[in-house]
Amino acid sequence: RITYPRAKQMVFVSKGAASSCPWLPEHKKQVIYNAVEKPDNSNTSLPRDRTIVAIGRLKKLKGFDLLISAFAKVSTDFPDWRVKIYGDGPEGESLQHQIKALHLTDKIEMCGPTQKVHNALSKAGIFVLTSYYEGMPNALIEAMSTGAPCISTDCPHGPNELIRSGYNGILTPVGQVAPLSEALRNLMATPKMRRQIGDNALKINKTLDIDLISKQWFDVITNTT
Repeated sequence: RITYPRAKQMVFVSKGAASSCPWLPEHKKQVIYNAVEKPDNSNTSLPRDRTIVAIGRLKKLKGFDLLISAFAKVSTDFPDWRVKIYGDGPEGESLQHQIKALHLTDKIEMCGPTQKVHNALSKAGIFVLTSYYEGMPNALIEAMSTGAPCISTDCPHGPNELIRSGYNGILTPVGQVAPLSEALRNLMATPKMRRQIGDNALKINKTLDIDLISKQWFDVITNTT
């Protein structure tokens, strides 16, 4: 509260993040979303696996345990679907124990960190974000940019600024297993819904085009110097 008001302009990655500083004058606030790379159109036409992908640091606030519990409720009805969780962190061992306790070691794979996130997302049948809190989830942006049908918790902040639930993704309540499980069931059972949601998600490549976002940054910088 001492230093921020002294800045000529404050740039936030989401409207929700901007709202977290109500004491900052509105004329000093600017929201600029994170950009997406130029899409590789060849990847968007690849056949998608029956794989649910989640990506992120293995911390409690990311809620990967919710995904494991939700998948456990539907896994027997969809025996050809699998889950891949990419990332590392302090909750890795706990998540492994949870998978083992639910007898899902043959269906859920802890893949560790990857430098080929785009490849994993381009093949994903479904992408899931289970966070309790975000500023603006880059993993969700990247997943949508590949045309992956996405499910995300409606956490603060970012997902509800990217997703119109039922159109280009699905939003579920934060921290609740049952709605997440139901969203998974609906998408896993309905290829047409997955295609429609994935196709609509691709529009993010225009709204968050790197040239457009770069211009917004250029305007902020030139107007405050």
